[in-house]
Amino acid sequence: MIHSAQLSGSRYAEQRKELLELVKQLRAIGAQAEVDLPRIVVIGNQSAGMYRMLTETHRHHQINVPRDSGTCTRCPMECRLTSSTGPRWSCQVSIRWEFDSYMQRKEEVTEVPFGGLILNKQEVELALRRAQAAVLNPHIDAKQLLGMSAEQLQKGIKSDKKPLAFSRNVVCVDLEGPDLTDLAFIDLPGVYISFSWIIQNAEPDIVKLVEDLVVSHIKGNSLILVALPMIDDIENQKALRLAHQEDPQGKRTIGMFFASRSLCSQTPDWTPSNFPRRAHQAGHAQRGHESSQSVARRYRRPPKPPAARVLLMPKISAEASACLDACQRELAKLPEPLDADPATYMLSLITSFTSDIQRYVRGVEGAEALIQQNRAIFAKFEKDIHSTSPQFIPLSREEEQREQSQQSATPAKRSPVSPIDTKPSTEKLNAVGPPFYLEDMTRHIEESVTRELPNNVPYPAKVSLIGEFQKSWPTAADECFTQVREVALRVFIERVNHQFGRWDHLQAQIGYIAELVKDHHERCRVFIDTFLEIERTPYTQNAQHLHKKREGWTGKYKEKRAGKTGKDILPLDNQKFSRALASLTELGYTGLKPEDLARLTKQTDYESEINIMGEVRAYFDVAYKRIIDNIPSVIDLKFLKAVMNDLQPFLIKKMALGTHAGASRCERFLAEDPDVLHNRKDLTQRKDRLEAIKGKLYSFGM
Repeated sequence: MIHSAQLSGSRYAEQRKELLELVKQLRAIGAQAEVDLPRIVVIGNQSAGMYRMLTETHRHHQINVPRDSGTCTRCPMECRLTSSTGPRWSCQVSIRWEFDSYMQRKEEVTEVPFGGLILNKQEVELALRRAQAAVLNPHIDAKQLLGMSAEQLQKGIKSDKKPLAFSRNVVCVDLEGPDLTDLAFIDLPGVYISFSWIIQNAEPDIVKLVEDLVVSHIKGNSLILVALPMIDDIENQKALRLAHQEDPQGKRTIGMFFASRSLCSQTPDWTPSNFPRRAHQAGHAQRGHESSQSVARRYRRPPKPPAARVLLMPKISAEASACLDACQRELAKLPEPLDADPATYMLSLITSFTSDIQRYVRGVEGAEALIQQNRAIFAKFEKDIHSTSPQFIPLSREEEQREQSQQSATPAKRSPVSPIDTKPSTEKLNAVGPPFYLEDMTRHIEESVTRELPNNVPYPAKVSLIGEFQKSWPTAADECFTQVREVALRVFIERVNHQFGRWDHLQAQIGYIAELVKDHHERCRVFIDTFLEIERTPYTQNAQHLHKKREGWTGKYKEKRAGKTGKDILPLDNQKFSRALASLTELGYTGLKPEDLARLTKQTDYESEINIMGEVRAYFDVAYKRIIDNIPSVIDLKFLKAVMNDLQPFLIKKMALGTHAGASRCERFLAEDPDVLHNRKDLTQRKDRLEAIKGKLYSFGM
């Protein structure tokens, strides 16, 4: 190739060297695995790529490179040429180890020199053969290969392991001399011509490996040089088909036609390509004496500013930044690696988990789920208990039927009432339990009489009525407690998954929490049964409240009994009510309500029955309010808070913290998932590699 002094010493030449050196450094640290570095790739159906390129870049001093029949190149060979002002020519062969023997990308890419500096061009061929043998036999010491002759290499290397057929690791050739131009290209193994050749001479897996190797290099930001022998049909060129597959429009592809005799005579004869001429610069090339002169005239023109530095490098920098950001985001999704003693870390996990459970049991902001669900359960429990209120009807069955018939004819106006409000002035008389009429009460009293004097109602008659509406309370309490336990377990397991989800073995062991929940469930059941047992014996110290309720309900029943038709015996004239109550207030009777006036009516014929109805109904209100508070309170105290308080010491004991066995158990339980370890390792390596790429680009001036 012809060089002019003007071109070699120009600013363009200096920047060209800088760019090529930058790409060289980026490849040395494995940047090609992350960003699409620019490259020139030489492919063909046989290993003539490096020979043709080196022949053209060494017009005056021939370099011998490996050239055999069939497939000679069995790994990528990266040739990096650098022009120098001094007279000395030199060559340094290196190997870039990017993949292991299983063709998996290595953790760290290394580029190490293979042998010393070569000053004799005739030694290059043997050095390249030795380097390729080292790549194909990674299990053999490189020093052993450096002393082998060409004949020994041709006979094969004695080893227990079979050499690789092909490799993705790269043999790098750094050439420097005064007759060179600044250029870098990658020569790839030749792809097989036809499928019939594959069947006869190669394993399909090997063919696929070579094709994948070629495709991985020619896709993206690459210039594809296809070496094409003129004796073959262009339609049978597998290399050209692969190039067309990755570059359908042919904008990145250049065909290099050569005569087959040149491979033997070493005559660098080039002929015009048959590709259609294209407007872009890389569209067509012709080489001969006349064209060489035109090339020389073109290179004597003042060079333009290097567009690669202006356009390409910012793109690479942006691509590296985007890859680094994506890598850091993926790395942030993974849990932090453990850097503490397993037993100490286990204690911190248990403490954190216990604090988390305390937040839910206390219902602090952001952890309201448990308390909110329990409130709904307790509200249902309150409704279930209220639904057991006795349905006393101060009428006989006959009177009730007559009243219903009259109401059907002329519906009475009734003010709306709440089914939960227990105030006698606003609650409807009938509850949801079975109706209990006056004749039922009379019969109940008669069946309870033993030695009582006339007109004395036996106390057991009242107790049995109270016990009747309490029969379903244990069932309601059990249903309430069971639902609270299920909700608590669900929340606890959810928090276990949140805190310990990354450790499968530990997550299973933390299932001990179900054992703790079961234990406190049984203990709390004793307290609930105790409260229910207490309620079976009628008792209250709140005599004033009981008396007030009894008077209210008795008056209500008497009012209902006196009306008999469903109409209130008291007039609905608010002004008259107000005047009557005002007069009584002047006489010193304060705090009276309209329903209190019902007590002024004359005694009915069922006085004893109505009094029992009022007293039992009043006691229901007292016991109802007591039980709907006591049961939820004991569940909260003796179950939820008890689990919360005992959780940390319970887990510490189960994990045997503080013992030698516990330390080994913690280490085993805290072993990370292999997939997480593998992902973190890969992402960390990528992050380090991308940061190194950014550092190189920054040092370059980006």
